[in-house]
Amino acid sequence: MNLEYLRYFLVLVREQHYGRAAEQLSISQPGLSHAISSLESELGVPLFEKRGRNITVSRYGKIFEQDAKRILDTAQQSLHNFHMIQKGGGLLRLSSADSMAVSIVPKYMSEFKQQLSGMSGDFQLTTGLSQEIIEDLKKENCDIGFCAKVKPESSLEFYPIQTQQMVVIVPDGHPLENKDKVTLKETLPYPQIIFAKECGIRTDVSKLFESIGCQPHIAYEIAEDRVMVELAAYGFGIAVMPELPSIHRQGIKAIPLTEPSWENTFYIVRKKKDYYPPLEQKFWNFVISK
Repeated sequence: MNLEYLRYFLVLVREQHYGRAAEQLSISQPGLSHAISSLESELGVPLFEKRGRNITVSRYGKIFEQDAKRILDTAQQSLHNFHMIQKGGGLLRLSSADSMAVSIVPKYMSEFKQQLSGMSGDFQLTTGLSQEIIEDLKKENCDIGFCAKVKPESSLEFYPIQTQQMVVIVPDGHPLENKDKVTLKETLPYPQIIFAKECGIRTDVSKLFESIGCQPHIAYEIAEDRVMVELAAYGFGIAVMPELPSIHRQGIKAIPLTEPSWENTFYIVRKKKDYYPPLEQKFWNFVISK
């Protein structure tokens, strides 16, 4: 359907006279007649009825008038939105692993907003597990992710931005509390709270135990690191986990794990595409320059 013809139609509805409508539109009267005939042919109903030298809007035309207004308004709004995107505005959809969503991601967002120089860009932030974020990026349900690299993904671009060390979380009064560092073998006598199987970090922790030829006494399997910390604080076990902002609370101690050594890398991630909107590209460049 020709949007220009819809505009012609609405002017003719207002004027109810071909000559005046054509004059207002700065087109010929035959050109206007052709446009209206094309619309009527496409819709299969008459939009106007003749009343002597004038015309009136048919009952079908009155129905279509509302539709035509909505279509043109939607098209205008869409055009405005895309003009904003081209100028560096619009909405940037971010998805982050919980540990980064409570630490560096808000910092990136705040600092970047201060550098927008009057542009109207905005953020939408959701959180999830690393594998969920990877899937959302591949399906284009988000624009940029902050997560671990669960496995190689040829369709995605990864850039490292943060590393973590492994620690052992113990409650106050625990036999390991006074140690400045601890080996994995020293954790074996105690019940442990470990990451659930669907968490990417679970594989890494399991490999650490396999490397010393032992398995932990599993008390709880938990998907949320903050819940693991709370359980440890109340004496339900100790937890081998990456050093996270959520572990800094009263009632626990985070002891560096020295043997075997471990390091986890977090990435900023996006889908490989031929075109990136200016806001997305600016934010990506901002983060990787840090």
